[in-house]
Amino acid sequence: MTRSLEAEAIDDALDLFALLMASRLISPARRKSSGERLAMLPKLEKASGLLSRAGRVLVEQLDLVAEAGADLDVAAAVDGRHRGGRGEQGAGRGRAGTG
Repeated sequence: MTRSLEAEAIDDALDLFALLMASRLISPARRKSSGERLAMLPKLEKASGLLSRAGRVLVEQLDLVAEAGADLDVAAAVDGRHRGGRGEQGAGRGRAGTG
């Protein structure tokens, strides 16, 4: 009988400990990580817009290469984009909200 009561008391203590862990530690950590994820949304939106523009430029370049029947010089295309070549970089920014 004594061992049975002792086992029940230990089981109840472990249940209480699990409940306290969930309510005092795990729930606040979940709320904090949810808030951090929400805080990242503007950065993700900006990055997705940049990726969209980069993909659009790549497709445009590939179309031009296909029309000309030439090979794509990736290094020159990237170098030209970084230097603001052909004036398309600024135009791409203007179209960001429409795509």
